[in-house]
Amino acid sequence: MPRSKEQFAEMRDVSNRKIRSAASRLFAERGFAAVSIDDIAEAADLSKGMVYRHYGSKDALFASLIEEATDGLRRITAALKGGGDPAAVLEGIAQEVYADMAGNSDSSNLLMLVTQGLIGGSTPGAAVIDTNLETIEAAAALIRQGQEAGAFTEGDPTQMSVYFFSCIQGLGLMKQALGGRFRMPDARILTAFLYRS
Repeated sequence: MPRSKEQFAEMRDVSNRKIRSAASRLFAERGFAAVSIDDIAEAADLSKGMVYRHYGSKDALFASLIEEATDGLRRITAALKGGGDPAAVLEGIAQEVYADMAGNSDSSNLLMLVTQGLIGGSTPGAAVIDTNLETIEAAAALIRQGQEAGAFTEGDPTQMSVYFFSCIQGLGLMKQALGGRFRMPDARILTAFLYRS
């Protein structure tokens, strides 16, 4: 019996997810330059032609993954700008990071791609830098609001925001480096520096 359009769409979606997962893992582990389309196809258990059908080049695949990671930063920025209690917002972000990194290796791989985008100097990297700066500024404004309400300790809000996101980035690096030996710290540790002792 011939396959339906829905079945073909599902098959394309499954192969695309396999490609993206394999590519994000390999790019995170080895870096962009050290990964070939052959490597990605082998890791995804698909043909090289199938990878090229989804993405015309390794650059296009990397750019698409960087865009996914940047979309994640945009969602965080929207949450930071969305109003609400500053402590609850930042703790919610910390909880989300904890859940993603404790249970999903693709999230930490995307975090590694953000790092590569920040230091790589590529066109997708420029978007990552701009989005990171916007996220840092939004968190600094929220920290300032928490300080004014007396909930957070004194200090430069921008430096505190940079510290918060540097900790998250560092956790991604540690998870990548330590693999199965990595233990994600409790989410409360990510925000503990904000509070008066």
